[in-house]
Amino acid sequence: MKQRRPQCPFENAFQAARPSCGAAACIAHDNAPGEFDREHDAVASVLIIGASRGIGLETVKAALEAGHSVRALARSARRIPINHPKLTKMAGDALEMATVKRALSGVDVVTQSLGVSVGPEIILKPTRFFSKATRVLVTAMEEAHVSRLICVTGFGAGDSRGRGGFLYNVAFHLLLARVYDDKDVQE
Repeated sequence: MKQRRPQCPFENAFQAARPSCGAAACIAHDNAPGEFDREHDAVASVLIIGASRGIGLETVKAALEAGHSVRALARSARRIPINHPKLTKMAGDALEMATVKRALSGVDVVTQSLGVSVGPEIILKPTRFFSKATRVLVTAMEEAHVSRLICVTGFGAGDSRGRGGFLYNVAFHLLLARVYDDKDVQE
């Protein structure tokens, strides 16, 4: 009788790009959903960029809980409040190509969930941080032959822009328009 394994948060993300066998992924390639075969089941090596806070930190926790090996890249990696044998913390800047290339070594999938500090500059100054970091990442991924990317932008970027209702859209435009202009470019 086959064993059941816990649900993995990355399972759906891997589903579309997974080869039929032998890839590092969350579920077995040849079995029904929810079952696994030890011969084919493997865990992924996940790079999480923006891993020190918010969605990035929660992604680190979920990936470790699912049994994946995690490399957590953040400018403030030392502040990641988790110690785990499958966690490697890596301090670095997502805009530096050499850092991103080094972080990609040996990974199967990348999750990018970048953020900016709250302050008057997010209202007053335009940013290109998100689109530049994504351009660096995609270029480095192509060179490293890593093809799986989960990129978290936010509600209000891309296809969801303008779908929050009148009050949301007005507040959104006043406070976050400059940041989300760049998130549109990022998508």
